[in-house]
Amino acid sequence: MILMKNSPKGLQYIALLSAFVLHACILVSRDVIAAPTYESEFRTLWLAHNGLEFPASESGLEDCKSANYQPCLDVVKRVQAAKKQLLAVSSQQGLSATLAAIHKYCLPDAENDAMAVCEGAISGLYFYASTNEDREIIDTVKAADKHLAQKLFARHYEWLYNRKLISEWQALVEQTALSEAKKDLVKERLSSKAVEKFGLMLVD
Repeated sequence: MILMKNSPKGLQYIALLSAFVLHACILVSRDVIAAPTYESEFRTLWLAHNGLEFPASESGLEDCKSANYQPCLDVVKRVQAAKKQLLAVSSQQGLSATLAAIHKYCLPDAENDAMAVCEGAISGLYFYASTNEDREIIDTVKAADKHLAQKLFARHYEWLYNRKLISEWQALVEQTALSEAKKDLVKERLSSKAVEKFGLMLVD
């Protein structure tokens, strides 16, 4: 049955539809309808560093392929799918989600699941390497608690090798509570290229 817009039922339908649209707008304005957090994707990216079957190097990946070793190929495929999902949105939305996950999960007392999201998100910074993106990342880290910089520099991450603001990152390393040996190592990584591809570099 077609409702005439001036009929009582038609006017009631229009009023209900308008109320629904208004309610949806209010929810969005209050962030009740939230943007995707990609926590599952970050957990999967974590496998690039911690998955038992994920290859440690480019030569290891070639060995997996030549031997058709399915456990290795499967975990690489999972990481590739997570990367694709994260990069399917705008770079600004993806970077915002990545930084939000780092803020939320990279806590001093984070437990296993939280650390998986944290470290996966830190690894994911590798996908955001333009000058503007690097500026947003480093400004966010500078404004955060000091422990966050320690988390970022704690492990051998891919993102260390594709920064644009290298001198600023090196200055931040100097201000971070790390051993002198660790500081020298991180600064060296920031100013050089990886000797061999590893981690998320293998799913480029």
